[in-house]
Amino acid sequence: MTLATTLSEFGLRMQQLLEANSNALGIADGGIFYGDQERIPVSPAVCVEPNNKASELYGAGRMTQVKLTLFILVYHSEIRNITTNRLESDQLAEAICTLVNADATFFGMAIHCYVTDVTSGYSTKANTTMRASRITWEATTQERLPNNP
Repeated sequence: MTLATTLSEFGLRMQQLLEANSNALGIADGGIFYGDQERIPVSPAVCVEPNNKASELYGAGRMTQVKLTLFILVYHSEIRNITTNRLESDQLAEAICTLVNADATFFGMAIHCYVTDVTSGYSTKANTTMRASRITWEATTQERLPNNP
């Protein structure tokens, strides 16, 4: 198993996973993005936002344990009522959590990974207030640092 060690590797693979399942999740066509967007052109939409990479030296031979964090941002702005928008946004976030928690090694890229937090709220994009949920997803992997002679 070759472990991934960069935010971009995990972010791109997460985007691909969401795109492959977009119809089943009910995400609008063209509604999945790498990185947060200033404007959300369709609803519902999802942005994969790489957040943090933290490394800790933990073994001989300059081996490190690496924790990578991604945010999966869910946006919902269809003109309905507040209750319906909130419910549909929460349900989409829950379905995404189920999907990304289904593979404990994220296609062999990690030692383990899982959703650590889901926060529901609002976001303003291009003067439009939208329901939003932020899913925090973490992966643990490892990496050997170079040993220069």
